[in-house]
Amino acid sequence: MSEPPGVWDNLSMLTKLASAFFVLGKVVGFMTFFTFFVDLVLAKWMLVLYATFIAISVLLSGSQMFRKGKQDEKPTREQVEEWAREYRLLEGK
Repeated sequence: MSEPPGVWDNLSMLTKLASAFFVLGKVVGFMTFFTFFVDLVLAKWMLVLYATFIAISVLLSGSQMFRKGKQDEKPTREQVEEWAREYRLLEGK
């Protein structure tokens, strides 16, 4: 038996990249917190890296949302009438 595709398989490449950068940012964020106790200069650079990863994640997610919004087309009148008949909203037309 084949398994149905999971959530990860249904995501677009931009969404997968955004997720990976977000996780990387969070991991670097935890390391940054502990680095503040060891070396302040290194912690500042890690904070910049953390902010960069999260910003890239936000930009990729926003890009995907705007790309998806532009691709959505309004359904034709015939499609709407067909759906209405299918759900029995229109009778006999």
